[in-house]
Amino acid sequence: MEAPDSMNHSHESASVKAEGSQIRVRKGQSYEEYLLQKNQFLQEGPIVSELETFMENPIVKANLCSVDSIIKGQTIHGLERRYYLGYFDDCLNNCNELISKLKLESTDKQECKQHEKLLKQLTDIQQKCLNKLTRTLTIDEESKI
Repeated sequence: MEAPDSMNHSHESASVKAEGSQIRVRKGQSYEEYLLQKNQFLQEGPIVSELETFMENPIVKANLCSVDSIIKGQTIHGLERRYYLGYFDDCLNNCNELISKLKLESTDKQECKQHEKLLKQLTDIQQKCLNKLTRTLTIDEESKI
C-alpha cells in the first residue's frame, strides 16, 4: 500500500492506492490527520468494547408496539446478545414477559405488519432459547446415565 498523496485533490482528501490498483479516496481528512489517526491506532491499538457494555442494552419491559423504533431495536439486540452469550434462562424469561405484554393498539395496516414482525422476532428468539435449554438438559441427563 502506498502512502496517501493529498496534493492531487483540492478538497483535502487523501488517496490510497490499494491492492489490485484500485484507488480509494478518503474524503474530508487531510494527510496529516490521517497520519495522526494511523499513529494513534498503531500506538494504542483498536478500541475494544468490553462484555459488560453489550449486556447493558436495556430490555424495556413494556408493550414494544407503543415504544420508539430505536428502543425496539435495542431490546431485540439485548435479547440476542443474551442468547449468544449463553444466558438462555434470562433471555427466555424476558421473551416470555415481552410477548405477554405485546398488544396492538391500532388497526392501521402498517402497524399490524410491524406487530407481526415484532412478534415473529420475539418468538424466534424464544424458540432458540427453548431449544438450547432442552438440548442442555438432555445432554446433562445423558451424561448421568
